[in-house]
Parts: sequence; C-alpha cells; structure tokens
Amino acid sequence: MTLSVYTDMSLATGPTGRPAIQTVITQVEATLSSGGLCSGGTAGTGAEVDESASGKTVEFLKQITGDATPPLESEGLDFGGLVKFVDPRLIAIETDGDPSFADYIAITGTLAP
Repeated sequence: MTLSVYTDMSLATGPTGRPAIQTVITQVEATLSSGGLCSGGTAGTGAEVDESASGKTVEFLKQITGDATPPLESEGLDFGGLVKFVDPRLIAIETDGDPSFADYIAITGTLAP
C-alpha cells in the first residue's frame, strides 16, 4: 500500500518561540499496487484487494496523520543566542520539473545583533 500525504507548509512561531515550519495536512490518499494476498495460496479478487485500501486501518492513519506531524522548529539559527534571526522566509526548491511538488524546503532570513 502507498499512503500519500499532501501538505501545505508555512512559517509560524513554534512552542519555544523559534521560527517553525507549520504543516497542514490537506489530503491523504491510500492506494494499493498489484500484488498477492497474505496466507500464501489464498485466492482473492482485485475488488477484495482494493477494498482493503479503504479499511479501518487506513481511515485511522488518515485521522492521526495531522496529529503526528509536529511543527518543525528551527534550532541553531540564532547561534546559541548570540544574534537574532529575523524576517524568516520559507523557500521551496523544485528540481524535477513538477511544480506541484517541492523537492527541498529551507528557511532563510536575516541575522541581527
């Protein structure tokens, strides 16, 4: 099974007051690829295999995905308190020609005394 989780990311202030990447789950998709059923020689139809992708386990995973994704807090951007990290910006970097998916994300900003 493939569980695809689609998100929107933005900058926010994390629980410790540092800049954090806040992740909002926008969609969760579960798909099954072709394969065999468990129990060795047990026969099953494609419909039975497809039905398992919409079972209670998948619904549970969809519900808890957002809760299990905490804010990604920045640490060390202030060099241990020696400077202030201000004006944070989130940068999405796309490398494979698919503009709907960012391959890398980064936080940039300004250092102030």
